[in-house]
Amino acid sequence: MSNKKPEPLMKPQSQKKCPFCGHASYSAGGVHPQCSRDQADKQRRELRTVEVAIVPSTDGERAAQRNRFNLSYQSGR
Repeated sequence: MSNKKPEPLMKPQSQKKCPFCGHASYSAGGVHPQCSRDQADKQRRELRTVEVAIVPSTDGERAAQRNRFNLSYQSGR
């Protein structure tokens, strides 16, 4: 007796791959929501680092900011 299985009539479609992570994606656009969020955040982070690099602060300014924070924190108790 033969146990040969019938061949499928249609070939299974390959799943869409996410262009960012390369894994199978089930979303309509083909991109995972978390991958698109990470890409958007990456652009924002790059812009933010450029802004921070443009406005450098001196050590004296940092110390003054720490002192203001410490004073406001202590007075809040």
